[in-house]
Amino acid sequence: HTNERPYKCEICHKRFKHKTHIDVHILTHKNERPYECNICHKSLNTKEILKQHMSIHTHERPYQCTICHQCFTCRGNLKQHMRVHTNEKLYKCNICCRHFKYEASLKYHIKSHKKRDISM
Repeated sequence: HTNERPYKCEICHKRFKHKTHIDVHILTHKNERPYECNICHKSLNTKEILKQHMSIHTHERPYQCTICHQCFTCRGNLKQHMRVHTNEKLYKCNICCRHFKYEASLKYHIKSHKKRDISM
């Protein structure tokens, strides 16, 4: 598993591991949401996101943790949850080399470096 993200959005410069992810991301800039929920009428970018959204209404949670049996609406949430059990830390700070389980934790951590730089 690498953190390499070769696909870059030319609009906001966010990077992605897979071409399909950047293709979906670009739709957010175009504000194209051609898929509509027939229950709440929320418009969404892709069929996959609509399918995931529908689980809100159906209360479906088909992805179950094999360790603690907690259930999730999408595979990505289960995958992220599994790091609680495995202690896998995929996200590395390029400044101090500390590792984090979650991308959000790394982003929060990087802000602490920026605050230190400002105060010096």
